[in-house]
Amino acid sequence: MKFNDGMGDGECEVVKLEAGRIVGVVPSVVIDDSLHLAVIQIA
Repeated sequence: MKFNDGMGDGECEVVKLEAGRIVGVVPSVVIDDSLHLAVIQIA
């Protein structure tokens, strides 16, 4: 997950990893200005 440390511009992106490689982007919803929610399945 990429995140902003609150010290300026940034972004939030949740990604799916397989063997350490990014294989997809997981949709997220902005709940508050700095809070993003993503639903993930843990197998």
